[in-house]
Amino acid sequence: YLVNGETGTGKTRLIQEIQDKIYGSYAFIDIKCFLEHSKISYGIFKDILNFYLKRFETYPDEKKEIYRKKIREITKECGSLILQLNPMMSEFVEKPNELVELDKEQEKKRFIFLLADFFKQLANLEIQKGFFVFIDDIQWTDRGSWELLELFLENISRYPIFILAACRPSEIAENHFIRPFLDKISYLNHPYYKIDLKNLDEEENLELVSSLLYQTEDKTRVLADFLYQKSMGNPFLSIEILKQMVSDHIVFFKENDWFFDSQKTEKNSIPLSVIEIFLNRINKLNENEKMIIASASVFGRMFEMKDFFELNEGMHQKIVETIDKSIQLQLIEKSEQNLGTFVFIHDKIQNYFYFLLSNEQQKSLHLKIAALLEKKNPFLTEENLFRVLEHYIKGENEEKILEYSFKAGLSAKNLFIHEKALRYLFLSQKLLKKRGLEGTKEWLETSENIGEIYLIIGKVDQALAVYQEILLFKKTAYEKAAIYQKLSFAYFKKGDLTSSEKFAHLSLALLKERCPKTKIVFFIKLVKEVFLYGLISILPDFFLKKTIRNRALNCLKVWNYYTLDLIYAFN
Repeated sequence: YLVNGETGTGKTRLIQEIQDKIYGSYAFIDIKCFLEHSKISYGIFKDILNFYLKRFETYPDEKKEIYRKKIREITKECGSLILQLNPMMSEFVEKPNELVELDKEQEKKRFIFLLADFFKQLANLEIQKGFFVFIDDIQWTDRGSWELLELFLENISRYPIFILAACRPSEIAENHFIRPFLDKISYLNHPYYKIDLKNLDEEENLELVSSLLYQTEDKTRVLADFLYQKSMGNPFLSIEILKQMVSDHIVFFKENDWFFDSQKTEKNSIPLSVIEIFLNRINKLNENEKMIIASASVFGRMFEMKDFFELNEGMHQKIVETIDKSIQLQLIEKSEQNLGTFVFIHDKIQNYFYFLLSNEQQKSLHLKIAALLEKKNPFLTEENLFRVLEHYIKGENEEKILEYSFKAGLSAKNLFIHEKALRYLFLSQKLLKKRGLEGTKEWLETSENIGEIYLIIGKVDQALAVYQEILLFKKTAYEKAAIYQKLSFAYFKKGDLTSSEKFAHLSLALLKERCPKTKIVFFIKLVKEVFLYGLISILPDFFLKKTIRNRALNCLKVWNYYTLDLIYAFN
């Protein structure tokens, strides 16, 4: 189910009602997506695994052992991928099968297919009816999660999984990667459904107000009309305005009845938007309390209390009091999934507090948080690596950015998160060039990875430009041959078969390979290769030792011949 609705239309309330109905039947997993550069790759599915690990810890030892065996069975094919996604799953992965090396595009398809299949089988193991997954603000999910989710949804009706996703359509750009799915979901049949939550009309708003005050509709019609004019039917805004009017004694209870003093509305300021309501709540904090919450906002939409304490040593009591007050004011809420973790209830609230800080204060806090996370996680996993790097980027620490950007770019590339990988690799390339290190081993490795990603995502002209630049710095025959091979494959993807054939032959020539140019030479070479293949089949251990030693060289030759095969097949 996809629930579409803007802020205040009742998405959260609907979820609460559904959660109450299914409590105890399904394993309920609550996932929040955030609008942040440092969001976790495949975050939705990492959260599902984290939930499962916490749930597993509550099982008795006998039940744990049963589940271990079952999960080990379903991770035989995809165990290495599961560990890549979440290293904490190591106790469930026992000698995973080695995966055959494929080209990058095929590897990505296999990665997503095996993970989708694993999560479906994991839901089948649940003693309860299965998984109920709620994904809030799905418009901010990462691309990896979305691609995996799309495949995950195929044939989902055969598995005990119920997914409910909440979305704010106005915050999705026309070119956003989930837009095509949102546009077509209305026309899809079972198991896809869409719920559009819209503002209430006048009669529905009247029903809401009368039910809140336990009054007949006739008695509340004037008040309901006033609220409708102010809120335009937004339920959240109507309720919040009514609360303020009660607080300001514009609406008051007297002699077992509610009364509305319309004359007082001219003297009192009535909020006209959700943002104004948030601002009214924020202004109930004093300046010191605002700055405490502002420092928490630098962590992002979510922060852990123990990290916050460490960032502000000697202020524990004041922090606890301020957090409690912010919870009462509905600015922050406790995370139900992670104990000791707090979440800003809306990204606009977090942004408001963040920009209360000066630019220098923001940078200083980002650097302190990055150092704190480094100290806390000396062996940075992919998730923490991205978080630490993002804080150093915002803190403008070039030394640390250079230290982590290449590593983070490779990590994102290996997880097929190409946009993030390019962002980090460009940072690395830019800083290396700034320091006069253009042409060094580090710069060349960074540039080659950028070129490879361009090829994968179909930006062939950009890939060609990158490889032509790299070629200027290559010295040995093997290094030049490797770049010629990449140029050959790039031209093939572009459709320029003549250039592709030219660079494949240049590469092979540097590797001392000569392609046959006449039928006689071709026949002689063919007989020779068949004879060698027969010898290798009879005595593989003897003949393959040399082949293994020269694996990189032989692989490069094979890729060139593979490209030539494709060229001639298309011709």
